[in-house]
Amino acid sequence: AKRMPSRRVRDDAPTHAVRNRPFRRVHGTTCRRGSRSSRGRSSHAIGGRGDRSHVGGTSAGMAASEVLSRRMRDVAKPPPRYLLAFLEALAAEEASQRQGNAKDDPKRPWSEGNRRGLLLLAVAENRLQASLWIAKRIHEAKPPPPDSLRYGDMRGCLRLREAAARRLFPEAAQADASVVTACNGCGSAVEMLAFSLCDPGDVAIIPAPYYPSFDNDLSTRAQVQPVGARSNRPKDLEDTFKRMEKEGKRTKMVLLTQPHNPCGDTMDLEHLKAIIQWAMDRKLHVVSDEIYLCSVYNGPVESVCTAADAVSALVAECPELAQACDERVHSIMGLSKDFAASGMRVGFIHSRNKELNNMLGGLGYFHAIPGDLQHRVAEMLEDGEFVHRFQEENRRLLKKAYDKVAGALQRVGASCVCPMGGLFVWADFRKFLDEPTWEAEDRLYERLLNEEGILLSPGRDMHALEPGFFRICFAWAGMEALDDFESRLVRFVGGLAGST
Repeated sequence: AKRMPSRRVRDDAPTHAVRNRPFRRVHGTTCRRGSRSSRGRSSHAIGGRGDRSHVGGTSAGMAASEVLSRRMRDVAKPPPRYLLAFLEALAAEEASQRQGNAKDDPKRPWSEGNRRGLLLLAVAENRLQASLWIAKRIHEAKPPPPDSLRYGDMRGCLRLREAAARRLFPEAAQADASVVTACNGCGSAVEMLAFSLCDPGDVAIIPAPYYPSFDNDLSTRAQVQPVGARSNRPKDLEDTFKRMEKEGKRTKMVLLTQPHNPCGDTMDLEHLKAIIQWAMDRKLHVVSDEIYLCSVYNGPVESVCTAADAVSALVAECPELAQACDERVHSIMGLSKDFAASGMRVGFIHSRNKELNNMLGGLGYFHAIPGDLQHRVAEMLEDGEFVHRFQEENRRLLKKAYDKVAGALQRVGASCVCPMGGLFVWADFRKFLDEPTWEAEDRLYERLLNEEGILLSPGRDMHALEPGFFRICFAWAGMEALDDFESRLVRFVGGLAGST
């Protein structure tokens, strides 16, 4: 069934809550953790500057400028504040386990034995019960062949690429392993494509709000500048393209997510066709990140359009676009989200661009997956019955977790974009701001964290278009923790009402 390309909004949330306000550019400005003066920043992932008093084994008194290259200093940014808080909680948990300290600690993550702990709802990682199926299946795989301990094709062994072609890109790849490249995660896939398709200083347009680590993936080594568009409508993409032209910047790529992160909604066939046709007219590359494609729980998976679906339909109508689509449309999938295996670092690129695929073989030297893991993952993907049972159970648990969060939001009178899939909801907390500013959003974020131990992804870090939106990731903490989230949120909102 086709859906309208406009975003669906839960309850009474106005449509402008998503994407039709003027885009507020935040790329390029930085902020140290705790600063309120310049919160708008490019949100880079792990690996940016943190404690710079001791870098690379040098003395604490040596300035960072004497240690890092100028190139690295130009791109290094601190991680998003929610990620810093998340990592601090994990470090506290590890330290507690080493010390054998089992007492309640509000600085450690929530657990059945630590119900005063932090509710970590800021990172899109799937730790629901079905994730244990993947760990068990990988560990029970047959011992890999001796060849797995030797050098091989840096695009991934043939067995793995064939399995991915059949299981993850069935319509696009048609079981053709030559159009699939394996790499160590989808972040690496984005970086490899940016490095291969763009020159330093080129622009990648991304519909806002968007996943903040795209900034890191695009700019750290490839030196591509991510720029947000007001929406994923072709008109807004064109407006952004023209704005970049006026600034003397060359756009080379449009980066999409399907389903969307952080909103969780999807584009229908006609919408995606229109974007691809616009991009082909402008001679741009389209990269479709489909890492959440199998995490659809509010509708049939088959109803979600992929880039390959759109290309097939578009080429059927306009055969003259076949070569351009082969050269310029690329898809990404992986195991981190849909298979609850973010720690395995397994991602895939699908492209029919032969020149690109040849280059990815050389670039893959820096992004290869360990040989034994390739065979274990291939065996799992070849097991169609297992994959089907896992995905059915995973979708059931995702729907249950989403319903809990949506129910909590309804209790406090908040709304959210109604998602088709993903591991999160995009919640509208504007009514809880004391004023409609980014500083007020910062205060709300800090109060939720410090007073109730609720860690969310604030909208500014997600390149939101206006203050007051938060991403709530519901697949990390577990079902009982989500019940506690509801009670804490109700108590917090009650306190806000009592203080006015």
